[in-house]
Amino acid sequence: MEINVVRRSPALIVIAAAFAYVIASALRDQIPVESNASMLVRSLDVSLLYVVILLPGVIVGWLLRRHVLVYGFLAGILGDTMRQAITAWLQWATLDAAPGGAALGPDLWSVVTLMVTAIPAGVIGAAGGGVGYVLATGSKVTSVR
Repeated sequence: MEINVVRRSPALIVIAAAFAYVIASALRDQIPVESNASMLVRSLDVSLLYVVILLPGVIVGWLLRRHVLVYGFLAGILGDTMRQAITAWLQWATLDAAPGGAALGPDLWSVVTLMVTAIPAGVIGAAGGGVGYVLATGSKVTSVR
């Protein structure tokens, strides 16, 4: 089976995959799941969470043919960091706009914390890169190039 590899910019694909993660995560957050919901509803919610976290890696693995694990990891970290940064910025803006609100803003520690807490999303993104590669090529991931 011949694979037609087209030259694509890995950086643009990683950024696009990260934005897809942010959008899918925001859409998932709009689905209301109560704490007293049935076990089936909560299971579907958690399943959807894993699909959303795998999404950037799958996109990268589908569109790129080399270094899919590394690019999937980077897309996962970038996507989750962007999601957390947007959420934190909205909270900071709300506090600043409130009467008597303290002027809060991001500092270096906040940025480092966002990136460290995004590592699990990066690991799952790397797994998604392998899944996307397998789905696109129909072959196994035998080595990392």
